[in-house]
Amino acid sequence: MSTVRSEVNVKPEVLTFNELKVDIERGEIKIPKFQRGFVWEIDKTARLLDSILRRYPIGSFVFWETNERLRSVRNIGNIKLPDAPSDRKVSYILDGQQRLTSIYASLIGAKLDQDHDFTAIYYNFAAKDDEPIIVASTEGLDSSLLIPFYELISNRITELIKKYPSCPSDQIEDVTVQLHSYSFPVIKLKDASIDVATEIFTRINTGGVPLDPFDILVAKTFIEGQFDLEEKTAEIQSNLEKVGYTTISNYTVVQAFAACVIKDIRSKSILNIPREVFLEFWEKFKRSFEFSIDYFRDYFRIKASRLLPYPGLLIPFTYFFYLHPDRPSHFQERQLQDYFWRVILTRRFSSAQETKINSDLKDVILPIVNDTNNISYKEPVDITKEFLNNNSWFNAGNAFIKGILCIYAAQNPLSFANNSDVNLRNDWLAKRNSVNYHHFFPQAFLKKQGFNDWPINHVANITLVDDYLNKRVIRAQAPSTYVSEFAKHNEKLREALETHLIGDVTEFGIQSDNYELFINKRLQMIENELKKRLILRSNFDRLDNSDSNYEIHFEK
Repeated sequence: MSTVRSEVNVKPEVLTFNELKVDIERGEIKIPKFQRGFVWEIDKTARLLDSILRRYPIGSFVFWETNERLRSVRNIGNIKLPDAPSDRKVSYILDGQQRLTSIYASLIGAKLDQDHDFTAIYYNFAAKDDEPIIVASTEGLDSSLLIPFYELISNRITELIKKYPSCPSDQIEDVTVQLHSYSFPVIKLKDASIDVATEIFTRINTGGVPLDPFDILVAKTFIEGQFDLEEKTAEIQSNLEKVGYTTISNYTVVQAFAACVIKDIRSKSILNIPREVFLEFWEKFKRSFEFSIDYFRDYFRIKASRLLPYPGLLIPFTYFFYLHPDRPSHFQERQLQDYFWRVILTRRFSSAQETKINSDLKDVILPIVNDTNNISYKEPVDITKEFLNNNSWFNAGNAFIKGILCIYAAQNPLSFANNSDVNLRNDWLAKRNSVNYHHFFPQAFLKKQGFNDWPINHVANITLVDDYLNKRVIRAQAPSTYVSEFAKHNEKLREALETHLIGDVTEFGIQSDNYELFINKRLQMIENELKKRLILRSNFDRLDNSDSNYEIHFEK
């Protein structure tokens, strides 16, 4: 029978209240970045201390004792504490952060914020056997028989007896002796690697809040004075904010890096990338990532990241520019655009995104880099009016709908009032009723005509406009009315309408307020735009050929 060799040096220890306090204040006990923030309420802390005084078990603390210095750590309770001396090891808390933070804050009487004032935890010397000894609420209690918990630890017995004469002196002595002699069970992992420590942390916390892989990476990849992932991604985020890309997560950035250096974006694989690889290749990756952002803004004309159907699309495009730092050739641009729209129209990244992107790096992006034409997609695209109509319920968070909105945005929409550029902003694009989204046939108008929500909220009824135009000018007027008004003051109104994929006002049913005709015409315009963007395969993709006369009719 084989035996499993332990790779971890585990040592059980005990620590007193005072030893915990001293080690924390010397900076020798820290909370790693991948721990969540402090969330316990005062009354829960009071129950914990009550359990300690009753000698109830409160569980062990698990520390990882190491010479490693993690750049991003949380101080205990966000209380600023010194770094450990360079010749001393640090104990990072893997399990028991909430308990330890509560205990330390109670020991020093910390005031962390309005809801976490640890001076307001008291020992109640009037408590009966069935009542809490430690309380966080003093309502209805005799204040002369209450002593703040932190004073029981920080003051001498004689000082306490003198300061609180109403409290029984023998009980004060018993309690303080009991507290000073209490020992906390501690399990220390000595000299384990950070990979082992984070694996143990993950297993301990499987029932709790899921770990953020980015926080683990920040801890794992830090090289003092040379590389700090948190600072590096903050620099990228600062650059993204300047160009309207404020909704790209740090982890998407890290996945894009992994695509470039190991061609694998699964979390398990990313966590195994050596820190030296981050140091060596980050700057080259950063240029490729920001080039892909520029490409999405300039070539696809997606000026706001909220319109991006899948932020994950940045990953394969970054990989392309990492391997091909020059501008893509015309053939490569056609292939990249075809890939972009196939991902959206087939909803490819709506499930198993990591697996599919890994596959696309090898089967799609690499052939495009090599200027080959041997890309075979497994899923055909359907751009028939029937398909577009059946998937047209307007939802600003839906990837497919975002794709249609990208087509609208790519036309560089102009204001109906004066042909000025429509300003698209992330904070205006978050919800269906946001100010950038205007129902060309206003909702209130259509409801008066007997239409219900389904045809009203058709994506082909959506145009991108500014706040002023949407809410203050158009409002609930019939299209024939407000378009006529705009025409009186804007000689170039037809040009503006065309930037919204809207043609002649008569042919599109605007003059006659014919909603069905408008939707049919605009769907045809959307289909035409998709045909321009795709490399279509007539024997594979579904196109409007035999069924090109498909018409939409709405029941009222």
